[in-house]
Amino acid sequence: FESTLPESKNATWTFIPSREKSLVDKINQKKTADLGSIAEKISVGIKTTANNVFVDPITDSKIEEYDLEEDLIHPAISGKNVSRWSIDWSPEDPKRPSYILYPHEVIDGSIEPVDLDDYPNAKEYLEEHYEQLAGRSYLEDAGRNWYECWVPQHPDYFDVDNKIVTPEMAPGNRFALDTTGFFCIGSCYSILLEEESPLLYRYLTGLLNSDLVEFYLKADSSTQLYADRFRYNKSYIENLPVFYTDPSTISKESADSVDDPVSVEDIMVYISTLVSRLGDENVETNFVEEEINELTYRLFDVTEEEKKTIQQYLDFTSSE
Repeated sequence: FESTLPESKNATWTFIPSREKSLVDKINQKKTADLGSIAEKISVGIKTTANNVFVDPITDSKIEEYDLEEDLIHPAISGKNVSRWSIDWSPEDPKRPSYILYPHEVIDGSIEPVDLDDYPNAKEYLEEHYEQLAGRSYLEDAGRNWYECWVPQHPDYFDVDNKIVTPEMAPGNRFALDTTGFFCIGSCYSILLEEESPLLYRYLTGLLNSDLVEFYLKADSSTQLYADRFRYNKSYIENLPVFYTDPSTISKESADSVDDPVSVEDIMVYISTLVSRLGDENVETNFVEEEINELTYRLFDVTEEEKKTIQQYLDFTSSE
């Protein structure tokens, strides 16, 4: 098939059939924003470079065994904890993160290492791993302490009322809304919006999990890896198409349905309501996803033939 050259030297040359390329172009014309333009921060998780010390063993039982100081302990997730729509977390998980021992604090807005003498129990635990931790010569080369996380990130990226999270690699879109304030570890990305609107967070979680947005990411970006897995790091997800209006102009908080003719505001409220009800026992996930897909198609004026193109492309690229 033929593929057009990128419009600029900095653009990615994506090989995509003309039918799919036309649909991507249409989505770009219809969108009101890119995700990155309405996000305050899209951040990769904390990189400890020693998860077997700071993350993997830190469960309730380990915290109790060492009486680790609670100021340094935070519930944490990696990409392994994040599924489509939900976060699976346990305080005693042998295969996925439960907590992180985070030996840093914020002083005047800057992230600084704590004084371990103020935390004798954590100090004892970390000193048991001194050889491994001190062997990370790049920390010493950077003038830092042996017990620090290599990329600590700022706690304000994680300890918030609302954020959207996604694994760095997945076979398809797996966005979830975090209202707990989990710290994110390496393979988990977090999305903070400029506007602190619970309605907007719920709506965007729904939109990002739609077939249309998944099609866009897979077709427009060179994200595919081995075993039909795709990348969801910042450089890709910040370009995802968004269709929305200012949530501060919306008076309703929830809706049980939408009527014709339908407005953007009505769709946002209804999708937000659907996402908020996903945990209810009497709400079927398939129904929610079908409703969100149809409303997303309506927002972007997608035809029946274009819906078939999207579904065929997703079927072709799916390993699930």
